[in-house]
Amino acid sequence: MWATWCPPCRLQNHILDFYYFIGLKNEDELVKISLDQDLRQLKKYLKGKSLKNHFIDQSNQFFNQEIIKGTPTILTIDRDGKVIDFKMGVSFIF
Repeated sequence: MWATWCPPCRLQNHILDFYYFIGLKNEDELVKISLDQDLRQLKKYLKGKSLKNHFIDQSNQFFNQEIIKGTPTILTIDRDGKVIDFKMGVSFIF
């Protein structure tokens, strides 16, 4: 969970992209969900970047359910869709 207006989120995105680059994580294992309401700003930020596994939570579904309290947040979800762990803030180890 991230947003373009969140400097720590942008740092977290660079960390994730680096993990992909060096082969530490597979892109299919991670999904980036933007909480941005300003789609113009989001499109500007993502221009020239890989859009694989990027989604938008314009309805604030995650915030409305009080699953996410702040950004960036990393959720670990099992195969049944159950949240088994979460980390809030910039994280260098998953």
